[in-house]
Amino acid sequence: MKILHEVNDFPVPMFVYGTLRRGHGLNWCLRDSEFIKKTRTKSEFNMFGAGCPIIVRNGETAITGELYLVCEEDFRTVDNIEVGAGYNREWVELEDGEEAIAYTYALDGCGNLIISGDWTQQNTPEELSMEMGA
Repeated sequence: MKILHEVNDFPVPMFVYGTLRRGHGLNWCLRDSEFIKKTRTKSEFNMFGAGCPIIVRNGETAITGELYLVCEEDFRTVDNIEVGAGYNREWVELEDGEEAIAYTYALDGCGNLIISGDWTQQNTPEELSMEMGA
């Protein structure tokens, strides 16, 4: 885990996977930042949903999200919200080898496991049965 304590070089690449994505409730926080592309992380996380998504390391899932080039003002806004909610700011590796800042969570197993790794693609009933061991 590469937790970041300070960020001083802007703009900064940021990977978002939940409510910060286009079309979702907190995307306004990135209003002055540049959308780069839809992408995925390397397969090293688990995603859980409990109202809003969290990702934790030591999994086997690639997380689907979006890459932004984030200006300082938007970064500070996002950081206040995410760190204030208990997320950690760290570098994650994307499927193409690029690195970006993402907000991860320290607690494992909060909410339902989202098998697809895409918060917009919630589990099917079959996946929920598999998750519960049925």
